[in-house]
Amino acid sequence: TEAIVDSLVEQGVNLLFVVGGDGTVRGAAKIADEVKKRGLAIAVAVVPKTIDNDLPLLDRTFGFETAVEAARKAINVAETEAEGFPFGLGVVKVMGRNSGFIAMHSALGSGFADLCLVPEVDFELDPIVDHLYNRLIENNKAVVVVAEGAGQKLMEEMGANGEKVTDASGNQLLDDIGPWLCQQMKKRIDAKLEVAQLEDNPHGDKVTLKYVDPSYMVRGIPPNTADNLYCTQLA
Repeated sequence: TEAIVDSLVEQGVNLLFVVGGDGTVRGAAKIADEVKKRGLAIAVAVVPKTIDNDLPLLDRTFGFETAVEAARKAINVAETEAEGFPFGLGVVKVMGRNSGFIAMHSALGSGFADLCLVPEVDFELDPIVDHLYNRLIENNKAVVVVAEGAGQKLMEEMGANGEKVTDASGNQLLDDIGPWLCQQMKKRIDAKLEVAQLEDNPHGDKVTLKYVDPSYMVRGIPPNTADNLYCTQLA
């Protein structure tokens, strides 16, 4: 932080715009504190930019609407795939390290999600399996949407987490909830189907799982109309 402020002074900067998400905002706050500490005439202004929509005091951040729309399309694909197989289970993992806004909004917006898992709410496997089993029996398909930061505590408790590693920004790299959750759900639901010996399942069909991870295709696409209009209004 001190080196950044030193550089601002050397270059004669008196107004600094910082564009980014929660980590960037925390960094800007430290820069502002250092500037104030030195009594410098440098203004620090933050432009909130994050698809996660997880910055307090704001109704929404630009990029969020675009990300939700892209995630919704991935959910639609998962539902189509699940519908084409006996006991089809579609699972979609979307971005959201500490917040489930993208997961929840896209799940609700799609109209197809039977379950949405977010980082803000801890969960256990058994209730999830029971719910999805019932949905599969009723509809022959089910769709799950999970945020990337969901289930980290559960994975740790079950010994599925790996070595704790951080990225260049100091953020702890998450254990991959997607494949792990798929494996756990399929194993448990298949066991329930085998025990049930359903009359309408004479061939003993098991869960057909389709996993979709749109990842950066949610974040790296051009802004939609809503975000374009929002940015125009902000400007």
